[in-house]
Amino acid sequence: EPGRGPFLCEYLVRPARDAATRGIRRHLQGDSAALLQGMLLGDRHVIPARVQSLFRATGLAHALVISGLHVGLLAGFIHFSLSLCGCPGGIAAAATLSLLAAYALLTGLQPPVVRATIMAAVVLGGRALGRNGELYNGLGLAALVIMGIWPQSLFGLSFQLSFGATLAIVSLHRPLQRLLPAAWIERMPVLQRYLVTPLCVSLAAQLGTAPLLAYHFHEVAPLAPLANLLVVPLLAVALGLGLASIVVGLAWGLAALPLAACNSLVLRSMLTLV
Repeated sequence: EPGRGPFLCEYLVRPARDAATRGIRRHLQGDSAALLQGMLLGDRHVIPARVQSLFRATGLAHALVISGLHVGLLAGFIHFSLSLCGCPGGIAAAATLSLLAAYALLTGLQPPVVRATIMAAVVLGGRALGRNGELYNGLGLAALVIMGIWPQSLFGLSFQLSFGATLAIVSLHRPLQRLLPAAWIERMPVLQRYLVTPLCVSLAAQLGTAPLLAYHFHEVAPLAPLANLLVVPLLAVALGLGLASIVVGLAWGLAALPLAACNSLVLRSMLTLV
């Protein structure tokens, strides 16, 4: 017979997920609501099949599931907001990590979220202590923790894609940048920051995941690096506005309306672009 789940899930995680879903659905509907719910809460099943097919064909399937990208964007949004409010560095780092841990529980402790949260803990914890976080060590620690708790995750596609993409980004994006003439980069630092670096990061991620995607789905998306360059900034804005509208909506539903209206434009633009 169906029974109750663990206490934490039944009395904390599930009510929080239900409240967040109501916050999204209060002012959004259709594909926009489904897209935000999938990207923010991991409810991919609510996203229509045709939308999933379009994102997969353009190499943007990672945008539809909770991934390290989402956690990184949310961590940056939370940390920046706390710093803007005048929080000291150590307190802002600790608060960001606490909220990321709560978000990991809220999304069901999916491997990419756990991996990104552990890596964020290494980086932010090091920053709070005045030390530089070592990315390879952080990635290795995340893999050990996940496989220690869920050994079978090693054979899951989610684990493989998450660690494959991250390892490729960490190890390949700088060598890819060095392939370009140094004179171009030195002459145009703004272009390097907003075009060359994001493009190399996107290309590195594709190189790390393309063999896995070809093996499992028999698909390769040649336009993926360019598509990511265009869509990821919109994804960052959508996640930030979505999180803000949920939090504001918990206090006063009507106050979340302007945020949701702006987010509707962002989500529709993303769907149209894809």
